Amino acid sequence: MQDSNTFHFLLLPSSSEGFKAHETHDHCLEELERKKEALLDEDPNVNLDGLLPVCDIQEELQKVPS
Repeated sequence: MQDSNTFHFLLLPSSSEGFKAHETHDHCLEELERKKEALLDEDPNVNLDGLLPVCDIQEELQKVPS
């Protein structure tokens, strides 16, 4: 039984770090939408290539210590 509790304790930091990665990704997507709307309001014909942040959940998850 004690081994099981230790196992869960060891998983919690990874889970919280994974949650933080998802939160960071969600924040990035929100920022992307705000910037996109602002740029399109300023110029509806603007080329958005390279002007918006890249939101990569895999990159965020790779930062999580294993």
